[in-house]
Amino acid sequence: MAVTTPTLNTTPLDDPLDAAFLKRMGRLHLAQPGHVASDFRGRRRALGVGHGVDFADHRPYQRGDELRHVDWKAYARSGRMLLRRFEPQGRARIAILVDGSASMAIDQGSKLRLAQRVAATLTHGALQRGDQVTLWMLHEGTATPSPSFHTPAQRHDAFEFLRDLRAAGGTNLAGAAHDFATRQASRSLTVLISDLVDATGYRTAVQQLKTVSQQCHVIQVCAAHEDAGLDLGAVELVDSEDGNRLQAVITPHVNARYRETYQQEQLHMVHHFRSRGIPYARLSAAEPIERAIVALRRARVVEA
Repeated sequence: MAVTTPTLNTTPLDDPLDAAFLKRMGRLHLAQPGHVASDFRGRRRALGVGHGVDFADHRPYQRGDELRHVDWKAYARSGRMLLRRFEPQGRARIAILVDGSASMAIDQGSKLRLAQRVAATLTHGALQRGDQVTLWMLHEGTATPSPSFHTPAQRHDAFEFLRDLRAAGGTNLAGAAHDFATRQASRSLTVLISDLVDATGYRTAVQQLKTVSQQCHVIQVCAAHEDAGLDLGAVELVDSEDGNRLQAVITPHVNARYRETYQQEQLHMVHHFRSRGIPYARLSAAEPIERAIVALRRARVVEA
């Protein structure tokens, strides 16, 4: 339940991170299981045609290309001659999933804006290393991907995708995670950025992501009032997703019970992720992005 009617995020993300901040954050990358070789100087590593470790995408056939590299199944479906391209060894595949449900829009869109900035930070760092990044918007049980980004020069296209994200509709993280899982060509490093507000529960969704990921990271974003508690007195509680309204009188006792229940749920969440070896961080929209990055490093979600 939200205390006020949700307001969609209408603040434009003209420059999610200024140039100086990007320069400082460029060394950050997702914590990875084991060692994955990377190019820390951010040099472009070309995708290989017809060979490599993981399928990346297609490119149009050009005169002189070897016919044995044509994806004939794709040709049968589309009538276009396309060559399969593969990731070279050492390039990490990263999928960043951003919750686009209406609960992310409360508090004037502060949670969605924080999610956008964190996703932008992770994307910039990954592209600087030469990794591949695909951004996904989760909305009402579906997962919508961006194009795959491979080079630092493409970060502006990635930011444009993030800028266009809007929060609306109900939450169905399990359905969206299932949709994402069925569309994954290979295992990736997966990051879920969400407020984890889901009446059906977040556990099933995270378990689905874990089964199709090399490593699954969870970043929870929270609004300032969620920690502070409810306003005292007569209030109207409005569900941010289905619009249901409830008239209530919030007494100090009721507010104390709310805060106790909320804190207990947060502790259960921490235990759930830690017991399953899932890197987890909780970020507050009331804090500057720099402090959010510190929290991510402490939780070992990211490394420098």
